[in-house]
Amino acid sequence: KQKTAYEIYQCDWSSDVCSSDLHVQIGALDSVPKYITKEILLDAYKIRDCMVSVLEGEGDMLLRELTSHKIDLLLSNYPPSVDFQTVYAKSVAKVDVVVCASEKFKHLKKNFPHSLSGQPFVFPTRHSKLRRDIDHFFEVKGIKVDCVAETQDTSLQNLLGTEGVGLIPIAEFPARELVKEKKLLVLGKLPGVYEETWLMAANRKIENPVAARLMKEFSL
Repeated sequence: KQKTAYEIYQCDWSSDVCSSDLHVQIGALDSVPKYITKEILLDAYKIRDCMVSVLEGEGDMLLRELTSHKIDLLLSNYPPSVDFQTVYAKSVAKVDVVVCASEKFKHLKKNFPHSLSGQPFVFPTRHSKLRRDIDHFFEVKGIKVDCVAETQDTSLQNLLGTEGVGLIPIAEFPARELVKEKKLLVLGKLPGVYEETWLMAANRKIENPVAARLMKEFSL
C-alpha cells in the first residue's frame, strides 16, 4: 500500500528518535520561499521544546491535510478560497520583488525594466499569484520577455539563475543573501509587484499550543 504524504512524515512515537513531547506539523507550498519556512521553524522552537515536521506539496493536497487535521499550519502564496470555510488565514509577509541574474546580464541594469525586453526568464509556474502579477506588470509596461523555464521550486529557480539560464524574479530578502554570496546580482525592482505569504489554520476543538501561538504571533 502506498503511504500518504502524512504517513511518510509522521513520527514513530514508539521509538526513541522523537524525544520531544510536542509535535508540530507544518505544510508549505513548494513555491513558498524557504527563508519563510526556516523562520517559522525557529519561532516554533522559541515558544517551547518541540519537534517540527515540514511537508511540502501542492495547495489542494495540503489544504485537505489541514482541514482533516493531519497538519497544524499551512504556509501558502494565496489565501484559502471560499470552498474551505473552516480555514482561516493571515498575511505574514509582503515583500518587494526584484529581478536577479548572473554576472553576464549586468548590462541590463541600464534602462531597467525596459532592458528586460526579449531576455530569457525562469518564472514561477502560472498557477501562482506572483506569476500572474509579473505577467500583468510586463503587459502594462509593454515588455515582452522569453520564458525559458517554469518551476514551483524556488531553490531550483535560484540555481538556474546562478547558472545563467535566465533572469529570475524573486523576493528581495532571499535576493540579498544570494548577492552577499556573490551568486547573483540585482538588476532592479519591479514596482508594485510583491510576494505575499499567508499562514493558515483550521478550526479544531483541541489546538496544538505551539501552532496556536504561531498563528497568533508569527510575521515577518
